[in-house]
Amino acid sequence: MSYSMLRRSNRPVGKTLDPEKISLIEEAIRDRKYSWACVLMLRYLGLNPLEYIPSRTYCRLRRDNEKMDSLNQATTDSLKQDREDAAKCLRNIKDLDYAKPLDRRSQLVQGGSQEQWFNHKLPKFY
Repeated sequence: MSYSMLRRSNRPVGKTLDPEKISLIEEAIRDRKYSWACVLMLRYLGLNPLEYIPSRTYCRLRRDNEKMDSLNQATTDSLKQDREDAAKCLRNIKDLDYAKPLDRRSQLVQGGSQEQWFNHKLPKFY
């Protein structure tokens, strides 16, 4: 890194990142996409990533990760809907007085082994 680049980047850094943006950066790091995490960090801080990385690299990173961004957005939307549905269902449950105690047989159930299960299921396939 040259000295002129260091001088150019002496901008006020008083910005804070939203938790959403931080989670996107963390996700990129967990996926081992360190270059993309750097691009996101620069973008969210209001800096131009093209001042720090070559344009070919930046274009490649954007092309590779635009697909992931759209998939993440769709996943995020579906997760939000699932959370809203779950919260709605939980609000409908007023109390659990209607719950019935288990019968004695189900209380005596004990664990088994995978080998017993396999031996029991195997004859059905032959």
